[in-house]
Amino acid sequence: MAGKKYFFWLRYGNIYFFVLVFCVAFFGMAFSAQSDFFEGRVDTVIAGDKIILHGGTVVYLAGIVAPNPQTLSTNNTAIVALAQKAKKETTRLVKGKTIRLEFVEETGRIADASRTAYVFAGGVFLNAYLVKNGLAVISDTIGSEDKYFKYLMGIQVQAQADKKGVWQYVS
Repeated sequence: MAGKKYFFWLRYGNIYFFVLVFCVAFFGMAFSAQSDFFEGRVDTVIAGDKIILHGGTVVYLAGIVAPNPQTLSTNNTAIVALAQKAKKETTRLVKGKTIRLEFVEETGRIADASRTAYVFAGGVFLNAYLVKNGLAVISDTIGSEDKYFKYLMGIQVQAQADKKGVWQYVS
């Protein structure tokens, strides 16, 4: 009887070994691919490009700049309205929701203990959504080597051509 078990392993052992190796490789890649992302719940929206996660982490949206209604020193009602709309859209899309963040290093922008991230909420790439609607522009802190640079630049060019948001005031 022991010989039959041994024969069974010799005959089908390669299949079991292959399945084991495949599972380890597949699940290992799946977990490592997700290691660049973090999930968090948004408690507060400060501006179109600045949120606070549950637990107090302040996050700026990477690669973009949106006007902040709290820090504007202008009486230009159009710019104030755009700042308020950017904040309103960000609030609508992320406040109280669990979002996916892809943290990046961005230099020259943040003086406090904040972090920068690309934000994905319910199938929406928030950074791109704001640029597409002219509610934010590409920041000078994003380099052409950034993985989303070409995409963001392409939708900003389209927003300019369509005179969306801030671009309706630029000639």
